[in-house]
Amino acid sequence: MNEYAKAFAASRDAVCEVVSSVPAPEWERTSPLTPLWKVREVLAHLVGVSRDVSARNLPRGDINEWAQRQVALGAGLSLDELVRRWRDFAIEDEIDESFQFLLFDQVTHEYDIRYALHEPGPESCDRVRVAAVSVIEPFRPSTTLSFRLRLDGVVYYVGSGDETIDLETSHFEFLRLRAGRRSWQEITELPWRGDLKGVRSYLFDNDVFEPASFRVNETTS
Repeated sequence: MNEYAKAFAASRDAVCEVVSSVPAPEWERTSPLTPLWKVREVLAHLVGVSRDVSARNLPRGDINEWAQRQVALGAGLSLDELVRRWRDFAIEDEIDESFQFLLFDQVTHEYDIRYALHEPGPESCDRVRVAAVSVIEPFRPSTTLSFRLRLDGVVYYVGSGDETIDLETSHFEFLRLRAGRRSWQEITELPWRGDLKGVRSYLFDNDVFEPASFRVNETTS
């Protein structure tokens, strides 16, 4: 099993363990770092992604509509049934480098669920590292910027522009801010060196993510 498949399976197992360990009323908590989904709806989305990937029903338009259909299809299922179905799909044998964004989405939502349930998880682990590395490259490459990222001591270079921007942080922190799970203020408080206008373009010049509207103050184990 390759590192993407291992990371996917580890995240799925972690989510199943977390949601199964809390009382049923907790599943109705709102997950504030998603589109105001409840925890059970985030889980329904994740189960739906596995179902759609196994059926080769991949998004061909608005990715938000694709995700919302997954939530709607899981609305009438109990949490135990959602967990059972997710484990039954077992698509990790199909996961490879071409599914990097799926892994990024999966691990991002794992920690969204943990945040909603106040159930912190490991900050330094292989699935976080693999998911973070998968989105180091910008969605829309810049011809003027380059970045030097030092994540947990590992250096990554992005871009080939004349203007270099530096950041030293963890894979976990990079993963969360890359997915818009940090406010812009929290992002700017990190030890960047360079023009922060370029940072915003690098992180959020896409049609999917933007900074959180509040300070997240996420706690991990």
